[in-house]
Amino acid sequence: MRRVITFLGLNPKLARYEYNGTIYGSATFPEALCRFVAFDCMNVFVTPKARADTLPTLLTLGDPRIEPVDIPDGQNSAEMWAIFDALVGVVDDGDTLIFDITHTFRSIPFFVFLALAYLKSAYKNVRIERILYGALTPGDAPDPVIDLTEFIALLDWMSATDQFVGFGNSQALVQLIRDAASAGNDAPADRLKLRQFATSLDDVSRSLQLAIPDKAMIASHRLSHHLAQVQEPMQRNLRPFLPLADRVEKAFAGIALADPRQEENVWRSLALERQIIAWYLDRQLLLQALTIAFEWLLSYGIASLGYNDLYNGETRTKIRNYYTATNRARRLPPHKLYARDAENAEKARTVLPKITDHERLLTLYEDVTRLRNDLLHASKTVGEVRSGRTPEQWEDDIRWVCGQLDSFPLRE
Repeated sequence: MRRVITFLGLNPKLARYEYNGTIYGSATFPEALCRFVAFDCMNVFVTPKARADTLPTLLTLGDPRIEPVDIPDGQNSAEMWAIFDALVGVVDDGDTLIFDITHTFRSIPFFVFLALAYLKSAYKNVRIERILYGALTPGDAPDPVIDLTEFIALLDWMSATDQFVGFGNSQALVQLIRDAASAGNDAPADRLKLRQFATSLDDVSRSLQLAIPDKAMIASHRLSHHLAQVQEPMQRNLRPFLPLADRVEKAFAGIALADPRQEENVWRSLALERQIIAWYLDRQLLLQALTIAFEWLLSYGIASLGYNDLYNGETRTKIRNYYTATNRARRLPPHKLYARDAENAEKARTVLPKITDHERLLTLYEDVTRLRNDLLHASKTVGEVRSGRTPEQWEDDIRWVCGQLDSFPLRE
C-alpha cells in the first residue's frame, strides 16, 4: 500500500506550494499532498487541538482515503512513546511510505526520523519513498516543497558500515556502492574504481566468513589500495560514506598484508592470524576463531622448524602426524599404540623439541583438536561426560585456548 504519513499543525494559513512544477494553494500541506502525490491511504496525525481547529478544514475535501490518527502533544516521555506506538501501528510490512514533516512541532521532527530508522529495521519490505517538507517563505514566490529523502540514506550507510565493521558482513555496503556507481554520471574509469572498491569490500567479507586468513590479509591490503584510489569519485557519488570511510579502513588495516605466502612474511602472517582470531572473538564468531587457532598451532610448529612454506600440504600432514602421534604416545601405554603412531612419535622425538615450549604447545593442540572435533561435528561425537556442557562452557574453552596463542613468541 502507498501510505502517506502526515501531521496537522494549528492555525491553518493559505500557502502556494510548488512541487515538481505544480503549484497548489491550500491552507494545510496535507491538502496539497492530495494533489501532488498518488497514494492509497493518508494517515493524518492530530493532537486534540489540531483535531478541533485544523482537521475540519482538511476533511472538507471529502477524500475517503484520509484517516485521522489521534496523538498527544508529546510533552513528556510517555506521550512521545504514545506517538511512536501510533506511528508504528499504522504501518504494515510491504507499505511504501511518503512522510510529510511540514507541520510537526517541538521534538517530533527528530522523533519521526528515529521512527523511520526503526521502521526500516523492523520491516523488511517497508520502502521509504519520500520525506517532504513544505517550506513557507516570505514574499510572493511559491512556497517550495523540499525533498529530504536523500538524507534517510544516511541511515542506510551507517547501518551498512556497522554491519561490515562490526561483523564483517559487506552485503549491504557493497550494494549501496554498486548502486551509486551505476547511477552516477562519472567517467567509466571512475565508475570502475567504485566497483573495484566494492569488490574489495566483498572479498574481505567473504574471506573472513570462510575463515581463509591469507585471503583476508590480501583483501584487506587491496581494500586500502582501492580506498585511496576512489577518493575523488567518492566525493561525488558516496557523500554519506565519506565520514565513514576512515572507520572502514582502520578496522581492517591491522590485518592487511600484500602477500602473506612470501617466505619473508612467514612470521608476520602468523602475527596477523592471531589478530584475525581476536577479531573473531570480539564478534562472537567462535567457530571461525577455533578453526584458525587449530591451523595456527600447526603453522607455528612448521615455522619454528625452519620451513618457509606454511601452505605445503605434505609438510602440514607430517607435522600434524607428529603432534597427534606424540600426544597419543604420552597418553597411552606402548602396547596400545598403532605401529604408524609409534613410528611417527619416534621421529617426532628429535624434531619437536626444536619448537619453543613444545610440550605446552602439544597439550594445547590436543585441547584445540578435541574442541574442534566436538563442535565442527555439531557435538554429535561428544561423549557422555562432555554432553552436558553448556554453550557458555564451550565458549569459555574456546576463548581460553585462543588466548594461549599469544604466549608463544614470534620471530622478527
